[in-house]
Amino acid sequence: MGKEIVAALCAAALCQSGLSGQIPEFKMGCGRDTPVFQLNEKVVFTAECGTAPADWEGSVRARLYHDGKLVRQESSSLRKIFTVETALDRPGWILWKLELLRKDGSPFLSERKRPVQYATGVIVAPFSIRPGSPKPPDLEKRWEREIRKLRAVPLEVKYVGRPFVSGNGIRVTEVSIGMGGHCLPVTGYLSIPADAKEKSLPLQLSVPGANLFPFSPVPQPYARASGVIQLHINPHGFPIRNCDRTFYLENHAKKKGGYLNHPWDEKLDRCYYRNVVLRMIRGIDFLKTLPQWDGKTIKVIGSSQGGGLAIISAALHSDVTEVTAYVPALCDFGAASAGHQPGWPQPARQGDPGEMSYLDAAHFASMIRCPITLYTGLTDTVCSPTSVFAACNSLPADTPRKISVSPSGGHSGPDRNTRVLQDTLRRNP
Repeated sequence: MGKEIVAALCAAALCQSGLSGQIPEFKMGCGRDTPVFQLNEKVVFTAECGTAPADWEGSVRARLYHDGKLVRQESSSLRKIFTVETALDRPGWILWKLELLRKDGSPFLSERKRPVQYATGVIVAPFSIRPGSPKPPDLEKRWEREIRKLRAVPLEVKYVGRPFVSGNGIRVTEVSIGMGGHCLPVTGYLSIPADAKEKSLPLQLSVPGANLFPFSPVPQPYARASGVIQLHINPHGFPIRNCDRTFYLENHAKKKGGYLNHPWDEKLDRCYYRNVVLRMIRGIDFLKTLPQWDGKTIKVIGSSQGGGLAIISAALHSDVTEVTAYVPALCDFGAASAGHQPGWPQPARQGDPGEMSYLDAAHFASMIRCPITLYTGLTDTVCSPTSVFAACNSLPADTPRKISVSPSGGHSGPDRNTRVLQDTLRRNP
């Protein structure tokens, strides 16, 4: 790994700990610039201690993981160089972590009260990774039925409260779009340049990561982007600015399909995410009715949960023209069958995922025809890199795609160490 990359790894860990100069500082790498290895190719991880306080009395615990499973662990006193050699005989993911320990063996905590860790990872034969469970043969038809029933309900839109107009001329309004029946509506913030003319702007559905309350109750943060119509969609359907959070949490916890504790059910019809996916489709249908839309461009973008839902939305809505998914969740629920780690929320750690396969973004990826951008971090233990490659490798051969990785990246967006592994977007304008 290049000097620039290992230096950035060190700086990132120190920035997160808030303890620069107070703890040992490490530079980590795999000995070369690219974090991609072949089957049975030897991987040599190295961690070099650059500086350490003279009075440091703690130790270091090193852990090596193959596809999320701990395969080696050792603790030792601080030394200048730590190293470990390993390899994989199948496509997969290798993660190496160093954790700082106090003199009594307890984790050394950052200012945020989290263990101070350094980590780096590599991916082995990434383009040979496939979903661990088969795609349901009736996936498309089953969701076509669901969407047909949804679209039989008239599209009723309510604009909630007074709009906010920012200094740069972006009008932000809370919207509520009916879903019919017992399902909560689509809610979110709609952002449109106040001076937008008819048929002048592209659309963008922005999907948040997993959080019961993903948006601020004030609209100002959603008035930043110009030149685009955005719907910042709330997957859960409750009001944003006038939500009784205590009541909602208490009510939500009682639901069998509750988002926080039990988001999955063995039957799709009872699964919480069934309605979440339908809200995405409803949100795009609503955006298409806006007179300012240019009639051509519809982008869907999200990270983590939002990334997985972006993939599913692009698969199910044929009018989507571009999708971006950073560290996407909801991928490869059957990964355990292939010896891999499923993506969040890992509903099927072992065995057949059953009807959860109808919500597996890795299977939906096979239906995407528009250009797609994917990113995964090789230290991400929430949405494993293998689950993202399972989705990437399910894309049709002629679907333009860009897939990037970072050896230091965790569960967040691209960082300065990001490397592009495949890019056919430029050849398919």
